Amino acid sequence: MSAYAEDSSSGERSAWTMLVIILVVIIAVLAVGYFAWWAPSHQTTIVEQPTVTTPGPQGAPGPAATPAPAAAPGPSGASGEPGPSGPSGKPGPSGPSGAAGAPAAPAAPPGK
Repeated sequence: MSAYAEDSSSGERSAWTMLVIILVVIIAVLAVGYFAWWAPSHQTTIVEQPTVTTPGPQGAPGPAATPAPAAAPGPSGASGEPGPSGPSGKPGPSGPSGAAGAPAAPAAPPGK
């Protein structure tokens, strides 16, 4: 007897194992093929029938609407305290230079 000889039960077991592996691979390929190719190409359209409602008997009329009088604006309120001063602005451009040789006179404040 050779060292590489297998008994018949081990050979049958490996044959069944190989057959199961091949069947699992075939099933996996078919499942991927179904979901990737065939199923997306078939669309199902569902049409729902609208629900028809019939109106009931007409109810009693409601009260007549009376228009509200137009309101006149009220008197203005008292003025509040002045708010805080805002931030100072950027300095303006420099003024024209004076006449040569004449002494400078102090400027009068604006508004006086």
